[in-house]
Amino acid sequence: MNNEERILQILERQEKTLEKHGEMLEKHGEMLEKHGEMLEKLTATVDRIQIDVSGIKVRLDVEVKQQFDLLAEGQQIIRETMVPQSRVEELEADVSVLKTAVRMLSQDVAELKKAQ
Repeated sequence: MNNEERILQILERQEKTLEKHGEMLEKHGEMLEKHGEMLEKLTATVDRIQIDVSGIKVRLDVEVKQQFDLLAEGQQIIRETMVPQSRVEELEADVSVLKTAVRMLSQDVAELKKAQ
């Protein structure tokens, strides 16, 4: 084989290699394009999710604050209407005295009835 034939063979191989590289670059370009489209879709999805989450956070903040405010208001009303423990203890002592007095008076009445 002479030099010219060798040079032609080398050039043919390089041409085939370049064609393969061109095909590979084309495939890579298509893949990059698909990845770009996927990235755009994902970005749009993330944006929608962020908007939804922000709305949920705002709604929760408002609703939870309202519920805590209502709870605090209810507790305040209960505190205002509750009888103090000292007052309850006084009333219990008074009831105990009254029970003793009624018992003694009942005994006195019973004895008076017997005496008649």
